[in-house]
Amino acid sequence: MKSSFFRYSLYFLFGFICLSTFSTYLSHLLGFPIGVPEVFACLFIPVLYKEFTYLRTSPVTGGFIIAFLGLIILGIMFSGDVYAVVGTSRVYFYIFYFALLFSRIDKIDTTSLFMVSAGAVIGSGFSNYLLVLQLGQEEVRGYSNFIALSVFVIYPLVKKKVILFLICLGIAIVLAFYSGLRRQIVEVVISLVFGLLILMLYRKGKSLSLMFVAVVVGVFAWANISLIEQYLLENHFYLWQRVFYKTQIAMEDGGSEGSRYEHLGLLLDYFAECIFPRGFFPRGSSFSVGDHGGSTLDFPLFELLYTFSAFGMVVFILWMVSSYVKNLMVLLSLPKGGYSEELMIVLSCIPVLLFATFFDGSFIQYSFVAPFSGYLFGRLFRFSFRNVYQNSPRIYQWSAYTSNSKME
Repeated sequence: MKSSFFRYSLYFLFGFICLSTFSTYLSHLLGFPIGVPEVFACLFIPVLYKEFTYLRTSPVTGGFIIAFLGLIILGIMFSGDVYAVVGTSRVYFYIFYFALLFSRIDKIDTTSLFMVSAGAVIGSGFSNYLLVLQLGQEEVRGYSNFIALSVFVIYPLVKKKVILFLICLGIAIVLAFYSGLRRQIVEVVISLVFGLLILMLYRKGKSLSLMFVAVVVGVFAWANISLIEQYLLENHFYLWQRVFYKTQIAMEDGGSEGSRYEHLGLLLDYFAECIFPRGFFPRGSSFSVGDHGGSTLDFPLFELLYTFSAFGMVVFILWMVSSYVKNLMVLLSLPKGGYSEELMIVLSCIPVLLFATFFDGSFIQYSFVAPFSGYLFGRLFRFSFRNVYQNSPRIYQWSAYTSNSKME
């Protein structure tokens, strides 16, 4: 019992220090020009090295290394900006690394996953609070690890822990609103909606208590949205302006969101611009196609098209969607326990990642989010791999009941 408590505490601290905006805050406090969560992660290597250093040499690993180096070379050739390309490749390296790592692990304890995500969520909230004290609310945008935020909300749903769900949902809503970023509010809603739908499908409507609580909370929040708006208007004008006023303007005439909507209408032009892969995008510069362009943080799909080509991204998105549907079908045939809990969490978060592909580039631009991005890609590949090569439900269910985690 003591060893489990110690282990979970380490996971929480790891998320708090390394996978939240607190890592960036601490990096700047120590004099680093950028966030360096990898430096703080080294503190955990003596006790968590088994979790994060398991990789076996294989043709797949070799292929990833060659592709990674090739993207760096291409990026430098097309942009000529060595520093910017190498800086961009750093975040992609973490995505590739953790995708490979988690694609090899057979089974993951969902409570450990929750503790890491809880640390990332609480750490982001704490660092945002410190920044508000220093700079004032109007100078702070409360970025958070949106994938960790999704896991944080979905885990108690899967575990049927009503009180914990209400606590986590309350924290997520507060952080999303106080971030002043509407996309974070949408991401929380997407993860919650898909989590509830998947849970309802899997348990065939038997989780009525959680469904009832979620519906009541949703109705209550919607009924009091005007009170929330009035509170922010009177007490946090900056947040009101970013959340409500900009939303109203966007709904009326596109407003400041016009560029995002324009990007969607210009996809064919972007595809034509990115027929061939051009390597890692030189981060820090805006993109332009004809008379249009903007920040890849607001429209990360262009960066992905630039890096992997239009054809590569179409194939990858189609693979993600087909793998999602296939794994959802597998989930519905699985018994409780085993892989089903983690699979529900992953399937609830993938739609958030697809949304982020168009509207939130933090999953490929922020080093504290990248490990979670790699986790989702790696687990989706892992579950898909099992479905293809072990398509017998009996084999799959038998593997789910192994008492110890296996690594292959």
